[in-house]
Amino acid sequence: MVQTPNGHDRQRPPKKRTFNPTIENPHIPPGTSITTTDTFTIVESIRLSSAFLVKCRYVVAGIDQNCEPIIRQETLNQGWKYQSATASD
Repeated sequence: MVQTPNGHDRQRPPKKRTFNPTIENPHIPPGTSITTTDTFTIVESIRLSSAFLVKCRYVVAGIDQNCEPIIRQETLNQGWKYQSATASD
C-alpha cells in the first residue's frame, strides 16, 4: 500500500514489463511450410467414382506486429480424379 498526499491508502500499480515476443510468444519461423492434398467433392455412380482434389502448400511468409504468422497459400495442382467403381458381390 502507498499513502497519497491527502492521506488515503491505495495499492501500488503493477510494474510495467517490456514485451519480448521471442521469449513470451514463441512463433513458427518464417519459411516453414506444409503441403496438403484435400478432397473437396466426391461423386459416385454405379460405374464411376470421381473426386475433385486440390494440392496446396502453406508457407509462413513472416510475422505481423502482433506476433501472428502471415500465411501464404500456393495452389500447386487441382483437378478431377476418376476411378472405375468396383462391384461388390
